[in-house]
Amino acid sequence: MEPYSFDKIASEANFHERNRPASLARLSDWNTRLCDVSTPLKMYAEAFARTLETLTTYPDAEQTKELCEQIKLALHNRSIAIQDLYLYGSATQAINMLFFALSKHYPRARFIFLNPGYFSVKTSAEAFGLTQETLYRLSKDRFSIPLDRVESVRNKYANDPFGKVCAVMITEPTYSSGVRQSTESLRNIASYCSEHGLLLIIDGAFSGLIWGHEPQWLDADLLSLLTDEHVVLVDSIAKNLFFLNTKIGVLYGPPWLIDIATKGAGQLAGNITALQQQLALSVFSQSYLEDVRRVCQDNIERFKKRFGHLEQLAADTPYRLLRPESGYHTMAVRTDCTIGNADVVTWSRNLISKGIYPLPGHAFGYSADDNFCFRISLAKQHDDLHFKTVFQQPIR
Repeated sequence: MEPYSFDKIASEANFHERNRPASLARLSDWNTRLCDVSTPLKMYAEAFARTLETLTTYPDAEQTKELCEQIKLALHNRSIAIQDLYLYGSATQAINMLFFALSKHYPRARFIFLNPGYFSVKTSAEAFGLTQETLYRLSKDRFSIPLDRVESVRNKYANDPFGKVCAVMITEPTYSSGVRQSTESLRNIASYCSEHGLLLIIDGAFSGLIWGHEPQWLDADLLSLLTDEHVVLVDSIAKNLFFLNTKIGVLYGPPWLIDIATKGAGQLAGNITALQQQLALSVFSQSYLEDVRRVCQDNIERFKKRFGHLEQLAADTPYRLLRPESGYHTMAVRTDCTIGNADVVTWSRNLISKGIYPLPGHAFGYSADDNFCFRISLAKQHDDLHFKTVFQQPIR
């Protein structure tokens, strides 16, 4: 079977669209429409209006530092204790500067990355001379954290003078699925890392919007871990409020790491824009708290309703849907075939020829031993016929 390549299949999908009058039905896509979700537009408009006064002024990095202090105070007033933070142009940029900081503090070290996870992690780490050791979490286990295998890898390199393990990195909720770990599980991995002097890095870019909890874009369980000096968190303001054209990444962590990563922003990444500054100020302020909660609640209800409808569509098919606990993604999984045994390239091409473009688990770092699956975005309205077509499409 031809090995799957996200870039190659994406290129074929784009070529198909360029030569057809209709766009592909992108069932897994990250883009959405205002009619599909609720967004605090008043807050966004007021933040944008404030930036009009500074159109001819280059945003000062010192302003961003001052803004970070204001955000820390706003979190403190909500009884959320953190050590330090800094704002970046996106969560991807925050991850890049995180690895810049690690490379300065732990030169040539290695870290353990628990897949599924974001594709840019390995690229960023290798760019700064760090080595990634990959372990897998499985959908059939609801992505439980394999502490025994983490310990095995840590021990393997314990006496390596140049390549000791310095950190463990996970995504929470699990990338592509919306499945969260329990508070106890998160505290266990945080305690393990603290005990062994490792950083626990959490990619929480899709955290928040927790189903069945107080509606907000922040994940209180993740933020509660930040009192530990060994915990680092990457978050995204834009994703859960659907300001996808105005990305803002937040890097939380111990002062030494934030200090190095902030210098990295000045040297490599550059400062955020005036609009990003103003929007971040509004999002964390008390002034728009009720508006944001109302929007989050409305979106969670939309996602639950869409998930329930898709469950019905999948009922008499080989697929079952992983119930999300956070956010707006789910995975359609079938237990009769593993990722390693699926002819996913042919599967993808056949669906593209039928006007449909879903992303399989291969695109999100799933293990070849895991069940075959594809991602569904609950933040968009989809045509039922497209799902019926995918659910019936052979995979080998």
